[in-house]
Amino acid sequence: MLTNKLKNMDYENSPWKHFKLIMCTYKSASDKKPIHRKTKKEFNDFLEETMEDGTHEQMIDTWFSLDSKTKNIDLKSLKDINGTIKVALIEGTAPFTFLANNQYSGLMVDLVARFAKRYQYGVKFEGYSGLGAVISAVNSGLADIGAAPITITKEREQAVLFSNCFYEDKMGILLRKEDKVVFTTPSSE
Repeated sequence: MLTNKLKNMDYENSPWKHFKLIMCTYKSASDKKPIHRKTKKEFNDFLEETMEDGTHEQMIDTWFSLDSKTKNIDLKSLKDINGTIKVALIEGTAPFTFLANNQYSGLMVDLVARFAKRYQYGVKFEGYSGLGAVISAVNSGLADIGAAPITITKEREQAVLFSNCFYEDKMGILLRKEDKVVFTTPSSE
């Protein structure tokens, strides 16, 4: 099961630490807002619950299916009893974030919306052109969190807080099945 694999991964030593939520910056005035560290803990708790009850795996299956590109997420039902979270997204990173019927949709939007519903936050999504813009939005206070497919680096860990990992990606190379490719290493002379 994907959920069990994610729970048992050694994220700290993995070269493929992907897809965490940027929670807030360490170095800006926005770090003084208690909501950021509180939100990080709440999100990590929420993430653990969804992994334990199977919701997380269901979401991954839904958003990686072929018919997910037209799915809209009900954001109108969210109540902002505990305030509104401003979320920076990278546009056009399907199935993580994309526009469907003039509304943001995708795994990141679904995950944040379910989190917001659980903790009674309102959500305001704003699209950005790339990861640098998302990190800048979080650092400048334009966004409370950034939800994007992110490769974690030491430099980024110095700049922002990250949630626990909720999706890991692995990359590979495709070859024709009938090719008998032999990979060799150069001989040391």
